[in-house]
Amino acid sequence: MGGYPSSFSFDLQRPGLARFLRHPLNHSLRKTNAMPNSNSAKKRLRQNKRKRLHNKAIKSSLKTQLRKVHEAVAGDDADARDSAFKAAVSSLDRAAAKKIIHRNAAARLKSRLSSKTKAAAAKA
Repeated sequence: MGGYPSSFSFDLQRPGLARFLRHPLNHSLRKTNAMPNSNSAKKRLRQNKRKRLHNKAIKSSLKTQLRKVHEAVAGDDADARDSAFKAAVSSLDRAAAKKIIHRNAAARLKSRLSSKTKAAAAKA
């Protein structure tokens, strides 16, 4: 059970745990393997898997872009810093437009990157 402390177990005899797992916000902790029955639900499951993998790839590339900006800010090359910043901003805007990340999250990240690149430019 990755992500949980080793002392955490799904022992339903513990008082309050069954009620905890029934709560709608804790549904991901339930051990259900419900499969879709109708054709439309099966198709929706296939679409969700495909979209999840696509969104995961885009988020991963976003993280790479952000890491490149942080590395460029730590370095001395101003051209690399500016090009990495422009690429990251473009990727963030594209991800926000496709609703892969929230537009406010994109704006927050762009603001933080901008302030870091400006501070690095002022130092140099």
